Amino acid sequence: MPNLISLTARSLKTRIQNNFLKLPEKPKCVIVSPGGCGSVNLIKYLEKYCKSNLYFEKKYDISILGHLYKPPNSFFKNNVKVIVLKRNFNEIFESMKTRGFIRNGLITYGDLIPYLYTNLYKDNNKLKKRFVKYLNFFYSNWKLYPKNLKLEINYKDLYSKKISKHRIANFLSIKNKEFLKKFPTYKKYNKTRNFIDPSTLLSKEIEKYKNQNISKK
Repeated sequence: MPNLISLTARSLKTRIQNNFLKLPEKPKCVIVSPGGCGSVNLIKYLEKYCKSNLYFEKKYDISILGHLYKPPNSFFKNNVKVIVLKRNFNEIFESMKTRGFIRNGLITYGDLIPYLYTNLYKDNNKLKKRFVKYLNFFYSNWKLYPKNLKLEINYKDLYSKKISKHRIANFLSIKNKEFLKKFPTYKKYNKTRNFIDPSTLLSKEIEKYKNQNISKK
């Protein structure tokens, strides 16, 4: 039971961090998704061209940017540009489920009892309904963000349609031609026995970066 209580504490912490988030510097852009939308490659790629998610995670240890479930007040005040990634809800659920991220996803969305249908009552149908409810909550919140500060892109178009990279470049005023030439292409996960999720690899990369900086001090 203490473990379950700690999950509620994490969800509550997420809510507080999300609502009162104030970044030390203004980002060029923040990429946001509920997970399962192919955001990892885009987050890594944009690091080469502008101050975005990874810049703040590495320099300031701010790790909630990629899954903000609602726009913080500071984003409105500072006119922060945001790329919101979208995907079919069933596909998001299945992606998160096969990767074992459902409960952590609910924590990210601020669900105070993310363990209700995973630990207490193991009911996949009710779990999916609850998860979809929070996905609706997530995207409804971001609908309220100003259109001139927001670029919405569907998962199926992100790496498969050339227009997507042009929309991102225009949205962020990126003039470097290399941005379009080297933009990531779609690669299906090869979930073999030794498969490591890209988000896990990214977390390890960030942790390695932090440890290297600590050792230099």
